[in-house]
Amino acid sequence: EELPADHDVPAHREDLDQQDERGGPREDVQHPGLHLAAEQHDDQEHDSATVPLIVFGDSLHNLIDGIVIGGTFIVSIPMGMVTTLAIAAHEIPQEIGDFGLLLNRGLSRGRVLAYNLLSALMTVVGALMAWAIGQRIAAALPVFLGFTAGFFIYIAASDIIPEIHRQHRTRFAILETLLLLAGV
Repeated sequence: EELPADHDVPAHREDLDQQDERGGPREDVQHPGLHLAAEQHDDQEHDSATVPLIVFGDSLHNLIDGIVIGGTFIVSIPMGMVTTLAIAAHEIPQEIGDFGLLLNRGLSRGRVLAYNLLSALMTVVGALMAWAIGQRIAAALPVFLGFTAGFFIYIAASDIIPEIHRQHRTRFAILETLLLLAGV
């Protein structure tokens, strides 16, 4: 009769208790090593799916920003400039956050910069799209401006106002609220 190889022989009695009749791991016993390997595999799948989602989401966001910028330039150059500054003020911190997320997912700085550059170019694409079709949809500009105002109200309501409420400095919160109400 053939003896089992050394790696098939359990070293301790508790190892025998964790094996089924064929010598494999029993399903009713937790195996920390197997569980850890499964978690690491799930994390790798999650990380690999996260990077394209971040890049796609940011690109779509930038495309919409570009459409808004282009549309407001059609209405007036000063409105376009103000809109561009407002979007830049919102976009710069977001891009820094995306940069950190992508670095955290293991991408090199060069690759993250390339992804951010390509994503940022979608703003130009959106602005050119709006400019190209803008003259043909002049009747729809009031609706477009309504959507643009809605975007900024959403940003204020979802990002800025909650941040003001987290501040424990009353004077600073009042000042920020007044600036927000003044449209700054």
